[in-house]
Amino acid sequence: MSSTPQDFARRVLDAFDKAGHATDEEVGDAGGPSTTTLAKYRKVADGEMSMAEPRGDVLRRIDQAARWKIGSARALWRQGAIPEPAGNLVRALELGQDPPPLGKPRRFAGMDGYVQYMAERLTDVEERLDMLTAEIAKIAERGGGDGDADDTGSAAATKMPLRPVSDLEEDVAAYDPDGDK
Repeated sequence: MSSTPQDFARRVLDAFDKAGHATDEEVGDAGGPSTTTLAKYRKVADGEMSMAEPRGDVLRRIDQAARWKIGSARALWRQGAIPEPAGNLVRALELGQDPPPLGKPRRFAGMDGYVQYMAERLTDVEERLDMLTAEIAKIAERGGGDGDADDTGSAAATKMPLRPVSDLEEDVAAYDPDGDK
């Protein structure tokens, strides 16, 4: 390891500031490490404690929130290498422009397929609802009612009163398809 833990923590925290992340919440929203990890890095940067090499997932989160190329945090820890900005960040900053977007945060990765699936399901449900509505309208027309649930005075309501399911079960049990009954 060419980089000391203190130097590593200082550079990481400085990179988060340069990337425009002023709070732990902003670092987290940018895909960075947890608030616990950030508090630990502050203590390491101040010389209050030391640390072991960060896990791979933490290094990847540092790269993302610091807007470094993938592997830059690991190279900083192991060789003391100066991290490389991702994409056209340096050029954008030189021109006084906002940095290029990093894409969707990791927690939303893979959601496109799910959203598409749910949209298709919703379309199916809407089509079935339209078919049901049309069938209900046909039934209401045949019975003389207008399809309102409170239409108790219509011919449909007087011809086919609602009955308890138990009565229907008795009717089914008593049904004789040959007409002997």
